[in-house]
Amino acid sequence: MKQGMALALLLAAITARADEAADYTVRLTVSPAAEPSPAMRYPLLPELRDTSPGNAVFLYYRCFAPEWLSHRRPEVAKQLDRWRDDTSKKPSENLKWVLKYRPLQEMDRAARRSYCDWEMTERVRTEGIAMLLPDVQVMREYANLLALRARFQMEAGEHDKVLSTLQTGMTLARHVADAPTLIQSLVGNAISAIMLGEVERWIQTPGAPNLYWSLSNLPTPFIDMRKPLQGERLFLDALFPGIREAIRDRKPEAFPLERLQRLAREMKFLATPMIEDQGLPGVGGKFGMALYAAKVYPDARQSLRSRGWTEKGLDELPVTTAALMAEMINYDRIYDNLVKWAGVPYPQARAGIARAVKDLKPIEEDARLGTVLARLLLPAVDKVISAGVRADRRIAMLRCVEALRLHAAAHAGGLPEKLSDVTEVPVPLDPRTGKPFEYQRRGDTAVLYGPPFEGERSIPWQTSIKYKITLKN
Repeated sequence: MKQGMALALLLAAITARADEAADYTVRLTVSPAAEPSPAMRYPLLPELRDTSPGNAVFLYYRCFAPEWLSHRRPEVAKQLDRWRDDTSKKPSENLKWVLKYRPLQEMDRAARRSYCDWEMTERVRTEGIAMLLPDVQVMREYANLLALRARFQMEAGEHDKVLSTLQTGMTLARHVADAPTLIQSLVGNAISAIMLGEVERWIQTPGAPNLYWSLSNLPTPFIDMRKPLQGERLFLDALFPGIREAIRDRKPEAFPLERLQRLAREMKFLATPMIEDQGLPGVGGKFGMALYAAKVYPDARQSLRSRGWTEKGLDELPVTTAALMAEMINYDRIYDNLVKWAGVPYPQARAGIARAVKDLKPIEEDARLGTVLARLLLPAVDKVISAGVRADRRIAMLRCVEALRLHAAAHAGGLPEKLSDVTEVPVPLDPRTGKPFEYQRRGDTAVLYGPPFEGERSIPWQTSIKYKITLKN
């Protein structure tokens, strides 16, 4: 399965799960808590002074040693599954082995190395959509084990150990996402969600420190999408090596017909029903490909001419090669129209992303010519960019919760009537909407809500998020 299709299925599965819990609310019971001293006593990522030289990847892969994978033994796996079915429950004492689990100790060391390089860029460039990522989902598995360890440490009131475990998990999320595939960025987001869930539990435990400044000093964005988005371009380099250089350098001999025919045979997915869904029946066959190339050819000549190709060079260019070059040009143009918005704050980017997605799905058949590769291989960039905001939104809401705890500590244990009444620290805006979070107080309870955009369906964690906060003194 090619990565773009796998990504679409993964996003669809996440959406389905969210729809099933449309009324889900996170309930927090917290106590007033003043700012710790020093203010950054509890950083949620390891500081520079805590790191040592080396590549974290080597230590992460040590965790895969078969002799160490005791958590996969059937009897142990069943206990873990029972806990994961309802993580709100206290974990069984039989799971306390996680406190001294050797793979997690290697995770701790990896999270405190000076850098993390998965060395995947060249593999993506050469293997393309055939590249497998068996190790990525295993990292999510270890994130759950870190969450379990943190839970036992919270029960014991060992706040410094909880902090160390959360630092490991939060760093793991960023390390996993620091790679040239969007799949890894989504897994990194999933890991960050697991660890932020443990932050929510931590601030509810007796004597939990106030984490306002710790949360405020996390990187923004927490999961950086630039490398994964740039890495997506490499998949076409693997399918058609040298095509972009041929367009740039105006080399008509770069892709003879025989080579294109071989590539067409190798790209078996072009013969799938997805082609017919796109209104392009028969493109996967040799004859259908030739007919389609003939239709694209006039526009292909014009596109290449605008890039400095001479009439002589165009005349020497086979029709199918010209069509392929036009497909690549359109792919890059359409992709850029999507990813350019990744560098803009999401509230401003949303409308531009929607326009770009609409342009990718034209109604008129003539407007579809030359865009087969874009419509088949472009990932769901709009959903990926939106997913990248989720961690930032949750961090911002937790900052609001901690600001409420600070306010309560300074005002005899009471909640403010309005968020704007909090003056001890800045109250963040919603990174997804660019507006203040909605807030309502009812006695010792308050509801903090990050709503969807107007007219947008409310899907928990994706388009909306709600906290019900009860204050106890």
